[in-house]
Amino acid sequence: MIKKFLISSCLLLSLVVFSQEGTSSPYSFYGIGESRFNGNVESRSMGGISMIPDSTRINFQNPAGYGNLKWTNFTLAASSSNTKQKSGTSSATAKRTTLDYLALAVPLGK
Repeated sequence: MIKKFLISSCLLLSLVVFSQEGTSSPYSFYGIGESRFNGNVESRSMGGISMIPDSTRINFQNPAGYGNLKWTNFTLAASSSNTKQKSGTSSATAKRTTLDYLALAVPLGK
């Protein structure tokens, strides 16, 4: 019973959920609104470079680097934004805080 629970939990947690990003731009309906980087924090801080394999970090953009993992890795990232939009007669402010990702990587070999 415990094995079935663990397997089903792992399968459930490994699903990737695609949904509409929470955005406050009125132009997002037309596809020209806000864009967001879909990598991890380390890759984002290096300008989007995703080719560097690392044994201590999870690289979402390069799954071939998972073979170099030495330890179990857990990473979590959140972001917050404050947007103010103005037109000729009105203005609106939108505050948004989102969970960007939650990832767990476990090395399976020696």
